[in-house]
Amino acid sequence: VGVWVLVCMCGCMGVGVRMFRDEVYSVIIGQLTSNPSPSSRALGWVLMCLCLGCVPPSDRMINYFRNFILTGPKSYAPLLDKRLHRTYKSAERQWPPSFLELQAAKIGSAQFPVIVRLPDQRCITVMVDPATSAKELCREVLNGLKLSDTYGFALAVEAEDMVIDIGAGDYPVMDAVSASEQYTSHMKGCDVTTLAANDKHQQSSSGGAQAKQSTSALNSCSLVLVRKFFPPWHDSRHDSACTQLVYYQVMHSIKTGNHQYQSDEELIVLLAQECFIRYDGKEVNTKKLVQALTDVLPDAELERRPVRKWAALVKATQAKGGLDLAGSSLEEIKQDVVDYAKTAWTLPFSYMYPVKQVTGFKVNPAKGAVSLAVHHQGVSLVQTPLTLASAMTTASSRLATACDDKPASSTSGKMSADVLLTIPYHQLADVSSSATENKLSAMQLVTMDGDRMSVTSSKAAAVCSLLNEMLNELRLRSYFAVVLQPPSRDDENWLAVEFGGMVVLDRMYGDLKKSDVDCVTVISLQSGQAGDLPVSCLSVLPVTKEPDREFKVQLASLSAVAHRHLPVMKTSAESSRHMSTQQSSTRKQSVSSSGGRSQEDLAPAPGSTVTFYTLRSYAVHHFVPSSQGVKSVVHPSVWQHSKGELKWPLLFQLRSDPGLARKAVNVFTSILKYCGEYPTQVDHRSPVITQRVFKNPLAHPDLRDELYCQLFKQLTSNPSSSSRDRVWQLLWLATGLFACSKEFFYEAQQFLRSRAAQYSVAAKCLHRLQIATRGSSRQHCPHSLELSAAQSGFDDASCTVFFPDQSHKKFPVGSRSKVRNLLDEVCRYFGVERDEYDIVMSQPDEVLTSLPEKQYVFDALQEYLDDMDSPDNQLVFVRKLWVDDVIGNKQLDHRVNFPQELAKYMQGCHKVSNSQAVYLAVLIWYIKFSQSQGSLDEPGFSTIFHQLVPEDMIRRMSLKEWRKSIAEERVKIRADSSIHWAERKFLERLSSVPTFGATFFTMAQTVYTALPQHVIMAINKRGVSLLDAASKDVVARWDYDEISMWTFGAEHFHLTIGSMLRHSPGLKLLCDTQEGGMIDDLLSGYAKLATARRSSSSSDGSSGGTEKGGTSSRHAPIGSTSRVPQARSSHQRTSASSIVSGGGGGISGIGGRKASTTSASTARSKRQTRPSQSYHHRP
Repeated sequence: VGVWVLVCMCGCMGVGVRMFRDEVYSVIIGQLTSNPSPSSRALGWVLMCLCLGCVPPSDRMINYFRNFILTGPKSYAPLLDKRLHRTYKSAERQWPPSFLELQAAKIGSAQFPVIVRLPDQRCITVMVDPATSAKELCREVLNGLKLSDTYGFALAVEAEDMVIDIGAGDYPVMDAVSASEQYTSHMKGCDVTTLAANDKHQQSSSGGAQAKQSTSALNSCSLVLVRKFFPPWHDSRHDSACTQLVYYQVMHSIKTGNHQYQSDEELIVLLAQECFIRYDGKEVNTKKLVQALTDVLPDAELERRPVRKWAALVKATQAKGGLDLAGSSLEEIKQDVVDYAKTAWTLPFSYMYPVKQVTGFKVNPAKGAVSLAVHHQGVSLVQTPLTLASAMTTASSRLATACDDKPASSTSGKMSADVLLTIPYHQLADVSSSATENKLSAMQLVTMDGDRMSVTSSKAAAVCSLLNEMLNELRLRSYFAVVLQPPSRDDENWLAVEFGGMVVLDRMYGDLKKSDVDCVTVISLQSGQAGDLPVSCLSVLPVTKEPDREFKVQLASLSAVAHRHLPVMKTSAESSRHMSTQQSSTRKQSVSSSGGRSQEDLAPAPGSTVTFYTLRSYAVHHFVPSSQGVKSVVHPSVWQHSKGELKWPLLFQLRSDPGLARKAVNVFTSILKYCGEYPTQVDHRSPVITQRVFKNPLAHPDLRDELYCQLFKQLTSNPSSSSRDRVWQLLWLATGLFACSKEFFYEAQQFLRSRAAQYSVAAKCLHRLQIATRGSSRQHCPHSLELSAAQSGFDDASCTVFFPDQSHKKFPVGSRSKVRNLLDEVCRYFGVERDEYDIVMSQPDEVLTSLPEKQYVFDALQEYLDDMDSPDNQLVFVRKLWVDDVIGNKQLDHRVNFPQELAKYMQGCHKVSNSQAVYLAVLIWYIKFSQSQGSLDEPGFSTIFHQLVPEDMIRRMSLKEWRKSIAEERVKIRADSSIHWAERKFLERLSSVPTFGATFFTMAQTVYTALPQHVIMAINKRGVSLLDAASKDVVARWDYDEISMWTFGAEHFHLTIGSMLRHSPGLKLLCDTQEGGMIDDLLSGYAKLATARRSSSSSDGSSGGTEKGGTSSRHAPIGSTSRVPQARSSHQRTSASSIVSGGGGGISGIGGRKASTTSASTARSKRQTRPSQSYHHRP
């Protein structure tokens, strides 16, 4: 009981005032830290679980909080972590935890059962958690019932005499349960703890099942599934199970008196139908009839008239033949009752929204509350002298106002309401909303008569969304449309109709909308004739049956206001096509011969009878100025192949910009040169001409549609096969660079689709164009490899990737392939993950530049290509990080690992003993010279000695001593050993060195006299080490968790070890180096992998603890992704253990080069500012 009281206090404090949340959680965490009492700790974790089910901690505290709960008891840690995620993503609770949640928290249960009562008095048990919303619970119940008609169902709470609809939105279900508990305790004149004490003795000695607890006195409230709304398209015959539920709901409402009937005759008919259904259509005696009527009649009716009198009235009605039930089935009678309830009780089955102000309506509301009711017939303006809100208790009032996602709902008794005005759905021409002051919104209604009405309400946006949803769904189910723009009477291809005339579609609009046609077969209700009409001249009416004659007359004199707001009918063809209103009234359709395409858009294929789609109609509206009501005449030479230059761009909109117009003309001239139709001294196969074609469209997106139009023009009626082939090559290249605009996409799609059967390249271009629409455009002109692919068969190009051992392999690369795709391809070839590898650009100056993973491969090649014919720039696959010392991948060791580590070893980066150097020299000799009979004898040894031992180790012994030691060690190696065995042994022996797998940077420091002035920084998985540049001794080493911060500039790198306080003893190392960007990249890469692996190990169940050095949390924030924080002005980064970032890192010794690696952005900035600062220096 004490815990429960504290829960209410803490829950209210955390819920009501946000600033107290972190305070509450901090107090609980403080009480759980070093608490010697096991019972107190247990109750503390229960309290933590309850509070976490209501509200999460703030974003500032959430990472620390999650770290703490993961160190908790095994029975609570995963439960609290999951609950934290659920609460963070769900709607905030407004009430403290319920008694159900307390019982579940005591036993460490993540979920607990609640009982949902159905209208037929069946009960369904559903498992929920504190964050379960009404939408989730309602969906779970409906899925269990397997209903097909689920629209309009919602949940309600019944407690004592209170019934409140909580809807089917995001409102938390447990808030409703908790509020009803508070209301129950208030009605019984005691608090929750007293009810809990009184209820405790009713439970079994073992605690009882949780399902029993939901029926206790404390949880006397019940969750009920009800039908709150009938959609306009509802048909009780479609789902018998749904109809049965609604039938029992109607009968229960009659018994409780919630629904009013207009006369005794209607009530008698309902009573007779209920008796007929209850006794399966059999005749019953008076005793059974009285019993049935007692169960159905409201108490008020039983007081007004004795039950036997009601029984006599029912029998008299049946005897007079006023009600013929014998010929109907039980299912049909239930359907009739449901249809009656839907029609007679419109307001009870509607969504009610409170309204602050109404203007423009032809009624004047009297004093009282005004609401807007949305129901199956339309929208009504309702006046209620006394609303539910003013009569509710405090608890129910809080619950009703908390449900912001649903309208105001049903009452706990009868409510007097007057319907002032009803607007049917088919009378609504447009519904829109706009924001106003004081957190209110205004909704505007436009009717078919042209009347404008405005409603101001806090729920105006919700009403607007609901009404538009109803209108759209009705239109999808409609067969009726109104003519907004009749076609010309001179056009015999169209049916003669008048403005405002109603027509019947040949199929439902929902089916027609999915089709790819721009005309439809209709029947005019005025003349009775059938024919075709363009879809763009019709507007679908939101009706499911034929309207009455009065509405047809109203359409004939449709107002200009309604005309402007009615939506134009669209199919999938019209939705994706930019089409003017003049075009829809003049195009000539030939549905039977061309599948819905107009004859003027078709042209014969060269040398065949096949017809192709052309730009003829598009040219009428976009290649020449538009005329008012007059169809423009376009000469065929504008949209067909021509050999002459253009004087103006094809697209008229470009002519207003002289600069773009001149560039568009130059693009067409370059196309003619590439096709051999314009004199030029440059070979068309040279990339120079293609650069001229694509350079301006890449730089100016407005020219891209112009380029596609020019290419389509040159493909239309082109008699030259060689010219056509070259145009197809340019089009294939263009679709790999960028897409056309959305407005032109339909034309391009039709143009290419009509030629796919004749030209296989057309299908490839269409596929490439569809891919280009889903991504960003390229930044550079086509690479020479792409041009070669286009000229040799339109297949993907092959890109050569080099390896550190100077070998190479070709991999397929498409125009839209990115660097990460190529890296994945190479890693699959070696059978490894790509976390520790990278693809870098090798340039002639021996600088290796890491490429961004999201950059297109051919854009990367073009960006770093100084001369298009130069083979010096190469893509190199390297190992960037050494985290897993897994050695034994034969191909990877031979081509990547061994060459990289051998280069660093021969540069003297590792300090090894003489015996190790001798053993490694033997392995190197065996790998390099055993096959070529390289001799270890005196004459030949001196020529190969410098390839076996690092330069800085030669002076340790004389040449004779080196040769003798190596020869003696050589004898120990078996003669039949393989090269792979020697490479593996080399890597295994070298992996014992602390600096194995490291990248080395030579730098100078003058801050600390205890350290040498010239040092070498080594970065590998073990951390950061400082080596004496002369002796290679490790003078200092730090783990990544010890690094607090680092900054770097163009000429320095600053590393902070330990505390960052000014007067603390932490080490602040300042070094002179130009390779700060490389060091930052490597530190970030190692920190990323370390953080990812710690996170995965923590998720697998490993217990958390306090991290070293006060570093930040190992866990990612809830609801976000961990990432590198924005760099400060001095490129400052946070501690290594909190950094998660990607990108390339420094690689030392690739294939014997003295090479260094920069990030792509750093390399570009270096080239743009001071080329002399490129990274070259290596120890």
